Amino acid sequence: MKFSQFEHIISPKRVERYLVATGHRTKKTMLLYNANLNLAKEMYVVINYFEVALRNAIDVCLQQSLGPDWLRDSIMQGGIFDNKHCEKMKKAIESLSDKEKEEYEIWYADHIKEILEATQKMTNRLDIEDEDLEDEDLDVEEW
Repeated sequence: MKFSQFEHIISPKRVERYLVATGHRTKKTMLLYNANLNLAKEMYVVINYFEVALRNAIDVCLQQSLGPDWLRDSIMQGGIFDNKHCEKMKKAIESLSDKEKEEYEIWYADHIKEILEATQKMTNRLDIEDEDLEDEDLDVEEW
């Protein structure tokens, strides 16, 4: 892929910090961007585990202080979301049926898989070999 194509796709503003970091060497800029994508990919798994652990810890704490049905109870009269500041939250929780909650969880799982697969394809297309550093632009068959 030519650097100009890369910059157009990623955006000049986003690419600029990588250009500065590499002394405006276009191949190294593309390599650095690719390395950052790979790091982000690895961090996604860590962040996902942390997010699930945090939600579970919050749920345990709220169950201990508010009971096992704290979410359902939170929208009842006198519940923690039964106030004028939490009307949107209360309505959102009330509007979800058990079937909708289950469908959302399935939808979320399906789309996360698609997003991760698309990210993997993009990362694979950006894989750059060290020997490509000699030329000004990278020649990748397809983006």
